[in-house]
Amino acid sequence: MPFSTILGIAIVCALASAVNGYLGGGFLLFLWMVLQGMINDSVRYAPEIRIVKYTWSPHLLLPVAIFLIVWQWRLRGRIGPQYGVRDIVRMFRRQRSSYA
Repeated sequence: MPFSTILGIAIVCALASAVNGYLGGGFLLFLWMVLQGMINDSVRYAPEIRIVKYTWSPHLLLPVAIFLIVWQWRLRGRIGPQYGVRDIVRMFRRQRSSYA
């Protein structure tokens, strides 16, 4: 798999995770199933996208997906920052509207 494809997948996963932990975790689980299907040769009519090297690599997505789901479900707001990008934008808009 070319490096640009791997980088593209990583960017999409990071953006989905930034939106919501459930969305990112679900996307990573879906991606794991797709890559695992390619490895298990369930896609028989597309030999040009078959994965033959590093067949263990899709399993690296599972701990990240589980962490994102647990983070969103249990840990969000308890550890790490108590505010997100939406909160920063709201604070900026409030300050800007008070000057008008």
